[in-house]
Order: sequence, then C-alpha cells, then structure tokens
Amino acid sequence: MLAFEALEGALRCLKDDIARTERRCQEVRRAYRQLIEVAASDAELPRVEPDSRLYRLTHRERLVAALAADGRTNAQVAAELHVTLHTVKSQMRSVLRKLEIDSRWQIDRSRHLIVM
Repeated sequence: MLAFEALEGALRCLKDDIARTERRCQEVRRAYRQLIEVAASDAELPRVEPDSRLYRLTHRERLVAALAADGRTNAQVAAELHVTLHTVKSQMRSVLRKLEIDSRWQIDRSRHLIVM
C-alpha cells in the first residue's frame, strides 16, 4: 500500500511538471513568433541609405549584428533568437563579409547605425 501511495505522489508531481513544461513551451512559442515578426519588420530597424554598407544586410543579419554590437556572444545571440550556434556563426560571417570588416567586434564602431 505504501509503494502505491508513493507512486501516486510521483505521478502527481510528474503531471505538474508536464503542465509547467507545456506552459513554458507556449510562452516560448509566443516569444519566438514575436521575435520573428520584429526581425521581419522593417519598422523595428533604422532606415539606411542604399549606398550604405548596412543596406547590404538582410533584416535578420542586421538583428544579429545589433545583438553583437550590444556585446552579446554568438551563443547568447543563438539563445535569444532560438536558433543554433551554427546559424549565428553563419550569419555573422555573412555580416562581416558584407560590411567588409575582419572582426565581429568592429561592428560596435557602427553601433549607432545598427542598433534597434
């Protein structure tokens, strides 16, 4: 009888954990959808002139560059955007190539042009 009660208690805890996890997943999905909307929205990023190097960047690349300019590491950017580290590294390589700079830390020099 004691083992059965312990098993019932463990199942109740497991159900509570599952419910909390489902709520957290829903929150993450909502936040991710909002992030995607912001990244796709031109209104959230400053306007740049067509002859500017920043004009060469996609909206997503500008978002990644803005987060890098804010001092975030690639891993932090990946976590914040809910993408893989590989994706961020690829986007950063593209940003560096398009901006014709050698280091992600040089992005900070143009910070006033990139930040949201």
